[in-house]
Amino acid sequence: MKSPDEIPTKTPLTEVNFDLAELLAQVTEENLHAEVDTGVVIGQETW
Repeated sequence: MKSPDEIPTKTPLTEVNFDLAELLAQVTEENLHAEVDTGVVIGQETW
């Protein structure tokens, strides 16, 4: 049995930093989806 110090872990190869303004600049009329109807409220959801 391995000790906790010997348990392999996965680490990302590179750190990814996203810029919200750059991501939003890529939104166009062609790739913007329509509003999604999720049905009637069940439980304690509030929108």
